[in-house]
Amino acid sequence: QYRGTDFLEMNLEEILRRKPKLVLVDELAHTNAPGSVHPKRYQDVLQLLEAGIDVYTAINVQHIESRKDSVEKITGITVRETVPDSVLERANGIELIDITPSGLLKRLREGKVYLDEKAKAAEQNFFKEAPLAALRELALRLTAEKVDNDLKDHSRLHSGKGAWNTNERLMVAVSHSPYSQRLIRSARRFAYNLEAPWIAVNIDMGIALSPSDQNQLSQNLQLARKLGAEIVTVSDVDVTEALQRVARIHNVTQIILGRPTPRFLRDHFFGGTLLDKLIGQSGEFDVHVVRPEGESLPATPFFQKFSVVASWVQYWYVLWVVILVTILGAAAEVPAGFRSIGFFY
Repeated sequence: QYRGTDFLEMNLEEILRRKPKLVLVDELAHTNAPGSVHPKRYQDVLQLLEAGIDVYTAINVQHIESRKDSVEKITGITVRETVPDSVLERANGIELIDITPSGLLKRLREGKVYLDEKAKAAEQNFFKEAPLAALRELALRLTAEKVDNDLKDHSRLHSGKGAWNTNERLMVAVSHSPYSQRLIRSARRFAYNLEAPWIAVNIDMGIALSPSDQNQLSQNLQLARKLGAEIVTVSDVDVTEALQRVARIHNVTQIILGRPTPRFLRDHFFGGTLLDKLIGQSGEFDVHVVRPEGESLPATPFFQKFSVVASWVQYWYVLWVVILVTILGAAAEVPAGFRSIGFFY
């Protein structure tokens, strides 16, 4: 009971006491009622597994942590309950319960998904054919990735090779920006597909953060840790140098960054953005740039349409133009006067 309301929750203690061979657990992403042993149901499942109890469970694709950004973009709905990908990776097998969007909508109208008003509200919001088709593709891709990695694990087991691709190691730069969570999820997906270890690095520049920014940074690092990253924090006033140093120490081959916001003075008079500096100073790493969700390319201001970088050919042309103007000015000095010659330049 919580605040006068009764909640029915899985009795974890009783299951552990009885210790059956197999337990069926629905809604893996469920948030338990206050006062439960664990805040999340997947944590209950992990404890059952540690106790030697097998578990069959169910989860919708929208609740998988690394797919959260994609799901929110498809549906326009904020996903509040997620399960770390590492929980799914522990599964011996995944079975996809597939149905076409039209088939699911038919079941919804027949009252086999929700009843009455809840079914009507669902059809007006989440249950539309286009989002359902995109979510179905997301689930199919996720299942295919799992099968592919299981096959690779089986091949390595029989060939005696190691568990990680030691040729690749990823690093993602994490700050107190809320956008860092999208970078972290992208890094996790890259690492999973490459079967490579990855680290999340935060550069402490000695700048005092507000309580809200510090809390956001803690949430970002906690998310990276939950998704399987190694957390690295270093202090340095030069972010570019610090990232390169950490990358070399940890043998990083690929760095994941967010796309910087264009700023004229910084970009043209102070060495450029972090991305410009990182690419310009080192050719040792591949750099992936992830744009913010929903961001479109900003209109280019008039003064940014002119490039400050020129090739030697352009300088050569300018030199001859100056020489030609000088010759014409010398010829016109007597009839026009030297004061008028200045306008030629």
